Amino acid sequence: MQSLLIVDDDRNICNIIGKYLEREAFKVYIKFNGEEALEFLKDNTVDLVILDVMLPGIDGVQVCEKIRQKETVPIIMLTAKGQVEDKIKGLKIGADDYVVKPFDPNELVARVQAVLRRIPTENKNIYVAKPKGLIKFTDFIVDLESCEVTIEGKNINLPKREFQLLEFLSKYPNKVFSRNQLIESIWGWDFEAEDRAVDLYIQRLRKRLRTRKKVDWSIKTIWGIGYKFEVNQ
Repeated sequence: MQSLLIVDDDRNICNIIGKYLEREAFKVYIKFNGEEALEFLKDNTVDLVILDVMLPGIDGVQVCEKIRQKETVPIIMLTAKGQVEDKIKGLKIGADDYVVKPFDPNELVARVQAVLRRIPTENKNIYVAKPKGLIKFTDFIVDLESCEVTIEGKNINLPKREFQLLEFLSKYPNKVFSRNQLIESIWGWDFEAEDRAVDLYIQRLRKRLRTRKKVDWSIKTIWGIGYKFEVNQ
């Protein structure tokens, strides 16, 4: 049974969401503020967090940021209409999806299921973000805050979509993703290109990330399936 944490100060919303999710056989935990949620996550593991932006005390964006400093559990943000800046900030610091209030509980359940399908939960503890949001391997750094990539001390400039692709793959080392999984996870189904566009981005990434010396990481093609960020451990 997969477990979820709902964090919202509106008890009515928590109860409604909880009932819908329990019908789908999820184990549901509920916390009404950010402090309680963070304290709970110190000693408990869940498969996904549903997090309201507007919380008393520590707001949802701050909670999301603090969670991302320690783990990669999927996070769905709940935002009110007009909170565009909070929504964008939440996505930038690591939220996996967002739902705008008021919403249909069935839509939220569908989004939870979609996120859990595309996030490799068996690998969620492989990548642990540092305080400033860094993904680090030997001579390789992805700075999630500044959207910069550094290899062997040299800054590599990447176009937006190539950076997003590299960021996602490197978060889940040695996990294989199909082209469709990458598109859905990174850009969503409104991606205006064929799935073969992923191949082009991969080719460009490999060229930009090419190094003179041997490294313990690479973007590998898994023929007939897709791609993975391979790390020799």
